[in-house]
Amino acid sequence: MVGREYVLDLPGLAYLEQQIISEAIRVDSWAEAVTLVEKNFDLPQGALGNGSFRQSRTISLLYCLVLVPREVFWQDLLLSEELANADKSWRSKLSAKDFAALNSLKITGFLYLVRNSVAHADYSFLDQSIIFENKMKKVKLEISIRALEFFLEIVGATIATYSTARKNKVV
Repeated sequence: MVGREYVLDLPGLAYLEQQIISEAIRVDSWAEAVTLVEKNFDLPQGALGNGSFRQSRTISLLYCLVLVPREVFWQDLLLSEELANADKSWRSKLSAKDFAALNSLKITGFLYLVRNSVAHADYSFLDQSIIFENKMKKVKLEISIRALEFFLEIVGATIATYSTARKNKVV
């Protein structure tokens, strides 16, 4: 894993990951690409781990699933039966702790919190969880990485499908 002395922020992780992707396309080997990027940036061997960074992937995906739709079809999505069903399915997979943390927050509130948090970079990755925050409204929510993975899998799929259907005028 990249230490703080090498990369201090998410943009740095995203940039390094893109460098690895570009090298992997060029040399046709992910592992070799990681090694080349470590050499190119004078990083110790193994500093980039496997070269895939959960943080940059997660925030990029949340941006595409939550911020972009806000500008295009947010209101329709928030009122959709598909989103309500996805929310029920997602919550059924949560641990008791995550369920309790989200219990008073409806899916629309959670989406607004995540959107605001990602848009204003008010989030923190911990070892096994992520904290989303809206400093203006003084709202802070910590959920496990596993709960976020379920969210991306279930609710994310619904948002992506809704987006595609809307683009193709099916909704």
